[in-house]
Amino acid sequence: MPVQVQLDSLHKRFGDVHVVRGLSLNIDQGEVLCLLGPSGCGKTTTLRMVAGLEVPTDGEVSIGGTRVSGPGLFVPPEKRRLGMVFQSYAVWPHRNVIDNVAYPLVLEGRGDAQEKARAALEQVQLGGLEERYPHQLSGGQQQRVALARALVAEPQVLLLDEPLSNLDAKLREELRDEIRALVKRIGVTVIVVTHDQEEALSLSDRVAVMNAGVIAQCASPQDLYHRPDSRFVAQFVGKLDALPAMALGGGRVRVGELEIQAHACKGAPEQGPCELGVRPESIHFAESGLPGVVQAASFLGSHVRYRVQGQGWQALVDGEAGHSLGDAVHLRPQAGIILGD
Repeated sequence: MPVQVQLDSLHKRFGDVHVVRGLSLNIDQGEVLCLLGPSGCGKTTTLRMVAGLEVPTDGEVSIGGTRVSGPGLFVPPEKRRLGMVFQSYAVWPHRNVIDNVAYPLVLEGRGDAQEKARAALEQVQLGGLEERYPHQLSGGQQQRVALARALVAEPQVLLLDEPLSNLDAKLREELRDEIRALVKRIGVTVIVVTHDQEEALSLSDRVAVMNAGVIAQCASPQDLYHRPDSRFVAQFVGKLDALPAMALGGGRVRVGELEIQAHACKGAPEQGPCELGVRPESIHFAESGLPGVVQAASFLGSHVRYRVQGQGWQALVDGEAGHSLGDAVHLRPQAGIILGD
């Protein structure tokens, strides 16, 4: 599959602060890639360099096989054939819905601006709301208007900067699913920036986890969650508890009297004392195993999340209702991650 966006040794400095440090990444045509990481890791700055809203200090950006940024070269944002949706929607309050969406084509002098805008509104399920103004729309509808405006000019690449963070949880989930279905249907390449792990895992084909201006790991959501490269990725993506264990070699680990097969992060010991990272859904209550005491229980709808305290360890366990605070229990990890330094 052809590469649609290529970032080569990208750097960005703001004075003495080195925000992005030699980042290289290829994004395929039609792929949905998410930049995920903690605040200040450089993910939004990277997106803005792709958009042309920031000039790289060093390195190159190519879109559709054409360099748009590099030594002695800078193509302005409006010449890059990009669509962008911001966290704040950025819809104009004095324009109605169809004029908001048609505006990029009006600037180009396109005679079919209104027709294309109506088609884009149908794509995002806003047909019939063309004459309304932003103050007459819900937050989700305003975000759909922003999405339609970004898509109306048929961009090569769609950039989404924290697109769902201002919405409530239920609407966020609905719109997330709609966005993925829509972009896959039309085949546009998408780069998403988010700090929301669930959003990143469910929306993307691949997730690039960033830390301190570099990519810690870029992989499918499944690989990131179950086979992380490092302790940082393992602990940043999803819930994870560390249990004292003994590495036996070949990915085998002994926890208490139990032996299990586990994925080893880079830098994890082949043999000897180690820490075993365990997800809440990968550790179960049993008749025998690691002894502990229930310290807390939170009802989460589909399951109860328990916090269990053992000798020198603490673990979160997702299970069914039935255990009370202070209950003595035994736990059996079913899978885990041998953590590195």
